[in-house]
Amino acid sequence: MLTIFEQVSSLKVNFHKSMLTGVNVSASWLTEAASALHCRVGSLPFVFLGLPIGGDARRLEFWKHVVDRILTRLLGWKSRFSSLGGCLILLREVGGGSSTYFWTDNWVGGIPLRHRFPRLFDLTTDRWVTVEEMGRRGWEEGGAAWVWRRHLLAWEEESVLECSVLLHDVILQDHVDDRWRWSLDPINGYSVKGTYRFLTIVDSLPNQNLSVDVWLKQVPLKVSLFAWRLFL
Repeated sequence: MLTIFEQVSSLKVNFHKSMLTGVNVSASWLTEAASALHCRVGSLPFVFLGLPIGGDARRLEFWKHVVDRILTRLLGWKSRFSSLGGCLILLREVGGGSSTYFWTDNWVGGIPLRHRFPRLFDLTTDRWVTVEEMGRRGWEEGGAAWVWRRHLLAWEEESVLECSVLLHDVILQDHVDDRWRWSLDPINGYSVKGTYRFLTIVDSLPNQNLSVDVWLKQVPLKVSLFAWRLFL
């Protein structure tokens, strides 16, 4: 078959780089065949075109070689082939698709609920549920949003009541569009004069993750690029 293949395709097999692996054959026959073909004797498992052949694909060790190669490629990329604006767009698109989660995000008073109520976080069956889903189910006392792994103790029920009171003033409006609010002046809104006064009067910028605000989708590209460089 090799001779016919070479005649049809005009390609030749480099036996010195080839490997002969047998399945359910004796070691002596495999050695003689490899000697006749002038190639090496292989064994399972082995790697072919970057993928493992043979072995148990259900075990994590089976895919370690593939994962290591992917990590190596990603570490070597480092955005070498993207411009500064291209990197900005990539980060905005990746970071903009994240959801707001009920227990882990800083959406109530700047502290995640999992830190305020760690016991409830350990007992809930929906640790990674979104705020939207919890609001739809109902997070009032006795609401369908509260599902626990076991019956709560008396002091744990008090924690649920405290959490429900904290969420009482949170209203998710389905038919009202979101709007921007300038935190430095919530009443009058943004102004260049007010922003300049804030930047020149305060000794240091507020302790918050400013990079998150820079990568907002609604911010023009040139503005985000300027602010990013300014903060750096």
